[in-house]
This record gives sequence, C-alpha cells and structure tokens, in this order.
Amino acid sequence: MLLRVEGVVYNLVTNWSELYFHFWAETVPRLLLGESLWRDNDKMWIYMYVGFGYVQHALEVIGLGERVLPFSHHQVVLPSDGVYFARPSTVYYITAEGAAAIYRAFAEETGLSRAAARGSRNDPIVYIRRTVTRPAVNDAEVLELLQSKYGSQLVVFDDSEPLTLEDTISLFSRAGMVFGTSGAGMVNLVFTPPSQKVALVENIAAGDMCLCHYHTATAVGGRHYFLFDATSTEKYAPQTVDVDELGVLLDLAWSERLERLATEL
Repeated sequence: MLLRVEGVVYNLVTNWSELYFHFWAETVPRLLLGESLWRDNDKMWIYMYVGFGYVQHALEVIGLGERVLPFSHHQVVLPSDGVYFARPSTVYYITAEGAAAIYRAFAEETGLSRAAARGSRNDPIVYIRRTVTRPAVNDAEVLELLQSKYGSQLVVFDDSEPLTLEDTISLFSRAGMVFGTSGAGMVNLVFTPPSQKVALVENIAAGDMCLCHYHTATAVGGRHYFLFDATSTEKYAPQTVDVDELGVLLDLAWSERLERLATEL
C-alpha cells in the first residue's frame, strides 16, 4: 500500500526501536533532538512504531499524538518534500551523558520528575522484578533478603504490574539504589539525576552479557556493580542470584553511595 504524504517525514523506524529499552535509550532522544525541526514545521510528520501503550503515552506527554504516522509493514510512505533519517543511536553516538541530559530536561519540563536537590540515605531502594524473561529463579529468597535489609524503603518495580509513565519517572528520579536481573527496566535510570549518585547492582548471566546498563548508570553519574551467574547460558533464560554475595555487594554499593553523597555536603 502506498501512502502519499504532503510535507516532510522524520523517520525514527530502526530495528527494535519500539522495544522498551531501545525506545527510551534511543528513539525518544532522537525524537527530542529533532524538536527544533518538527515543532516549527506543521508539515513534518514523525514516522515510528506506536504499537505499545508506553509509546503512545509518551507521545501524548510530549504532545505529538496527532503528528505521528504509525509504521506498518504493509505500507510505503511517499512524502512530497523528502525524508529526514535520524542517527541510529544517541546513547552511544551522541554520548550517554548527552542522552541522559535530554531525559532530565524532558522529565523536568513535563513536571514528572520528583528528584530532590540532593540524594539522601532515605531514598528508595528499587528491586526490578522480572517475571517473563530472565526472572530470578530464587525470587522469593531475594525478596526476603531485600525486605529484611530495607523494609519500607524497598520498592518492587514488577513487570507484571507496570507503573504509569508518571509514576515510573517519579520513582526513578528519586532512586538511591537499583537491583535486578539484566533487563530493559534498568533503562529507567535515564530519569535519575546525577545528584542521586545512584548505585545499580545487576545480576548478569553468562548467556546474556552486554554493557548497556553499565553505560546507562555511569551516564547519570551513578556506579555499576554486578553479580555473575555462570550457570545461565541461554539468552533470556532464568537467572540464579547468589543471595550471600548479593547482601555483601548491596552493603558495599550503598556505603560507597553515601560516601559520594557526603563529598557534596
């Protein structure tokens, strides 16, 4: 099917660009970097995937719902005045720090950030609990440890009960420490300001290693710590968390965070 469009198309369609990590780590920064183009040109259309609810919600917050041409595999778009192709990735080509700065501006301009001027020892400890891919095999044991250590300070960010965009930004803009098995939810650290000195503790498996979340944590002025599960060798497979090692690493990450916060007083 051929769709003729009057004006210019700003193309944001790339491989995986609608999936949660890639949407927040790459698509939205590219969209916001092109703001000077589409804000002042009512004949510029945004061409992108819009199938997921979090994509549609983000576009509503940005104020772009009526400017988007939904991508379809059965459709060819032919604009009258040409196409802009955004660079494939901002996190690694514009620099992770640059992408994180874009997000902070987005969260602050939309009023969704709840960050204080400086982080504290009372900030939320977030457990990103995965239930579909890469779940923790010993999740109950992990939860017991976290609840015993942090009590009401612990917030479980559960992918089976997703928060709204507003609540997600509010939570991660205040996060002091984040733990979980590797996964897209860690990209929410882009909403964490450098003043939080956030600590990310990631359980990494042998079959699913990458530097994505290291880059995200360091881009927002945080530190990345990891546990390693050598027994999980398949992509997206369940992971086992060494609870004894986790307890030691959490204590280290938290104490080092408090030290870094103290240097700013």
